[in-house]
Amino acid sequence: MITLDRSEIVLTDYPFFRNLEPHFVDVILKSGPVHCSFAGGQYLFSENHAADKFYLIRRGKVALQSFIGSHRFVTLRTTGPGDILGWSWLVPSRRWRFSAMAMTPVAAVEFNGWQLRHDCETNRKFASALLKRFVTIEADRLESTRKWFASMASLAELQGTSAVPG
Repeated sequence: MITLDRSEIVLTDYPFFRNLEPHFVDVILKSGPVHCSFAGGQYLFSENHAADKFYLIRRGKVALQSFIGSHRFVTLRTTGPGDILGWSWLVPSRRWRFSAMAMTPVAAVEFNGWQLRHDCETNRKFASALLKRFVTIEADRLESTRKWFASMASLAELQGTSAVPG
């Protein structure tokens, strides 16, 4: 992996970082983000493993998956260029809640969650700015999931089956 230099990428070109105060961008860059890549089928992270980073997806597609037993994963959503992936480093138990698998070759920027969590603990304004961005992403994703479940329930009603297992 190659450490990210300010001249290599303009973080504020990406929605998550847009309108972030310049000194907060500097805090993020000082945390040592690195360029990384993943082959199709390779995992960026795995459910229940230690979480200490997050990713900005620059190219490619990533499936966010959850283990459902019997050695099976279900894809909950896909992410692509410009998306941020990974929030588990922010909250106890600091373990991944999901797995993320590259569906295609992926180019990403990996951010040091441990360092940024430390920076959040020492700078409340930075913490507030960063957390608001993560909460907004997760709220949008929850709403998308709710709509998906509602559409599945409607489809099940039309077919005369139950959308809810059990």
